[in-house]
Parts: sequence; C-alpha cells; structure tokens
Amino acid sequence: DVYSPTHVLAAEREDVEMEIPRQPRCGQTLYQGTTDCEGADRGLRVLSTHAHPLVASAECAEDQIHIEGVASIRTVCIDREGKLAPQEARLPFSLDIGGMGCASGMAPQVALGVSEAQAQCKGADMEVKLTFAYMLGAVETKRLSLLTKVTPTEEKVEPMKGITIYFAQPGEKLWNIAKQYATTVDSIKAANPETAQSDCASAGQKLILFRSGA
Repeated sequence: DVYSPTHVLAAEREDVEMEIPRQPRCGQTLYQGTTDCEGADRGLRVLSTHAHPLVASAECAEDQIHIEGVASIRTVCIDREGKLAPQEARLPFSLDIGGMGCASGMAPQVALGVSEAQAQCKGADMEVKLTFAYMLGAVETKRLSLLTKVTPTEEKVEPMKGITIYFAQPGEKLWNIAKQYATTVDSIKAANPETAQSDCASAGQKLILFRSGA
C-alpha cells in the first residue's frame, strides 16, 4: 500500500496469483492392514519385513490431508521345513493426517516413507503393521493486487482541521490510521509515546492525531 499525507497519488495495480506455502509438519502415524499370503499350508513364519509406499493421491480438507496409496511389502519367511520362502504383496492404505491448518482447495505437498514394518502370516492372510514417517505441507493460492506504479498528482490532500482524538479498534495498524487522517506513523508515535514500540494500537486506545504544518 502507499499514500501521501500532502498530495493525492495516482496508483496503478496488477492482479496476480501467488502461491503461499504453509509451514511443513513432520511426524509418524501407524497403519494396520491385511493382504494375501502365498503358501498358507506351509506354516510360514516371517523373519524380516520391508515396505515401500507409493502415494496415489493426496487431497487437502478442513484442517487435514487425506492420502491414499499402495505399499509394496517384501518379507523373508521360513516354512515349517526350515526353507526360506520370500513373499511379495501389495497393501492399499488410506491416511488422514489432522492438525495441518489447511483447507479444501489448497495443493498438498507429501513426502512419505516407512520407518518400521512388521508382518505375520495367519493362514491365507498376512497381517501388516506399518509406521509411516511423513513430512506434509500445503500451498495456498491467493489472488493479490500488486502496486506496480505510483505517480504524485497536483491535487493536494485536504488538511486535517486542528487536533483529532481517535479511539482505536483492536489491533488496528498505525499505518491505516495515518492514511485515513492524512498524517504519518512517525507523527502518531511522536504525539503518543506509548505507541513508540508497536505498529498496532490496543483496543479503545486514545490517540492524538495531527499533521504538522496543516
């Protein structure tokens, strides 16, 4: 924004869309599921499990990100005869990570991995427990009006009449008050020492406003 306490300004603006990233969030979440297991009649026992997730889709909702994908599961098993029996399976998963502060329409940013994987064979099924480690964020697209050019005109701003007493609104910026009354932030702070360390006024704060030379 821009203004002059003495002359009217001619301002040119351009509307643009800007992508504003949200602060990413890191954490872990647990997921459990069941998938098919080959060789159910061999009494397989799992020795080790590895998993790699593939994100198929991610969508922002109110204060959460919904993620869907498939985890590739690889296990090394041993049967009742002591023979190794590697197994491969795919496990669809669905995650809802809350507390993201995002909203519908934002673009999600997802980095997902598996920090721990466990599995056990039960008959024709393999029960899988995965600990997903994630880093999630979101990008908000906002349409903004950018100031591209300012030209001073010959038209003068109507001077303030005497001294004005102004009662501020909660959190009101001194810049906006100065623009409204054709004065400056420095002038407001000089007349109101209690505002010297802040750019905002407190609720109901009484401010003395004047413009030097008016």
